[in-house]
Amino acid sequence: MIPGSLAMMASGSLVPTSSLVAYYALENLNDSFGGYTLTNPNSASFVAGKVSNGVNCVRASSHYLDAGDAHDITGAISFVAWIKLSSINANGWIVGKDSDTLGRAYAWGVGSDNLIRVQISGVGSSVSASTAFTTGTWYFVAATFDDATNAIKYYLNGAADGTATNTGVLAATTAPFNIGRRSYVGAEEYFDGVIDEVGVWSRVLTADEILTMYNGGSGTTL
Repeated sequence: MIPGSLAMMASGSLVPTSSLVAYYALENLNDSFGGYTLTNPNSASFVAGKVSNGVNCVRASSHYLDAGDAHDITGAISFVAWIKLSSINANGWIVGKDSDTLGRAYAWGVGSDNLIRVQISGVGSSVSASTAFTTGTWYFVAATFDDATNAIKYYLNGAADGTATNTGVLAATTAPFNIGRRSYVGAEEYFDGVIDEVGVWSRVLTADEILTMYNGGSGTTL
């Protein structure tokens, strides 16, 4: 039985719906919460993901997906995704609504130090995480930003793994929402690997909600 605060996505993942802004299960370009449709400018392929399919972003081919001007958030924000890196030691954004000309809202991804990185309105924070990423391994990554305290909390595979402080203030922009890069010309910093089950919320997710998504998304058995 699915609790009332959760919904099952097309891929089978259980996801909390309160303040859910967007959820891309990445079965295909149309598989999203809220009726958004992605475009695929450079023909990224859909491959076996952590939960059914995912999108394979190849940095050398400039692969990314684009939702257009969508998912403006002002205040608190949370992100989740399953990722599997093909290479390390370079910046690669999981999602980005961050442009040099259309406004800087947020971006979230992996830094060149192989740790998670969160950017709020152009202010970047490398999280003091306990665990560095390696290639070829599936990770469930989640990050929350509390605008009231400027606190970032980071979770890896359902467990707390690091914190940071970010003084950025989220504001509405017309920048496109991208999966696999940001739209900052000359510094797009494409992700290199497979991305699956991308979610964005306009609030701080709880530790229990994050653990439930990890367990329900093939992390462990519920």
